[in-house]
Amino acid sequence: MWCYSINIDLVPRIHHRGFVRFLLRLSTPREEADDDELVQAVRLAAVGESYLNPKLGARIAAEPPPGPPDDLSEREADVLRLIALGHTNAEIAAQLYLSVRTVETHRSHIQQKLRLSTRAELVGDALERGLISAGG
Repeated sequence: MWCYSINIDLVPRIHHRGFVRFLLRLSTPREEADDDELVQAVRLAAVGESYLNPKLGARIAAEPPPGPPDDLSEREADVLRLIALGHTNAEIAAQLYLSVRTVETHRSHIQQKLRLSTRAELVGDALERGLISAGG
């Protein structure tokens, strides 16, 4: 796919979802696209290979992939979000159809992985990661 104009902030999400055969023109109107780069990208795409503009690749590499932070499982991310929202272990267990003991185990694993020990630290971390918003 040749993209003449796209919100640059969407590119990492597009790339992480597996769309690897697209070409993005990053030059400004005063700059001309590098013909050699375009030819190289088209040739690679034609044989099923991937091409990524080096500027774009650097940006994608600098951003964390979407999904659970720091190797948290999806379930651990769910538990962290609910902890940060102020739910008790029993409330989390009921919402996620888990036992309280399983929630406690998830919480312990989350705290170990993130190297955090208090609820306040977990809330702060969830805020920083965008799992919850400042308004709740």
